[in-house]
Amino acid sequence: MVSRGAENTVLITGYQAQGTLGRKLVEGASSVRIFSDDIQVNAHVRSIGGFSAHADQAAILNWLSSFKASPKQTFITHGELEAALALQSEMDCKLGWQAATNEFS
Repeated sequence: MVSRGAENTVLITGYQAQGTLGRKLVEGASSVRIFSDDIQVNAHVRSIGGFSAHADQAAILNWLSSFKASPKQTFITHGELEAALALQSEMDCKLGWQAATNEFS
């Protein structure tokens, strides 16, 4: 008998935020919903931490500070709520920008 997903591996690189498909896979979900279809996970799921294509808070603030004028409205829609709120606070304190943060969990 072949074990579940013996021929398939899904390799997740980097951090997976709560509520994301990647996080569900890393946490061992036996099925996931993709485009309103329930899909059985028939693969080994492995995770490699330490890889990220995202800038950290300091890099984001550095980039934002290079703008000649602040935008009329800024929305923070990525990351976990605690990190998004921290970035929102830093944008207000250091740049004087009023940013809106999605209410997600």
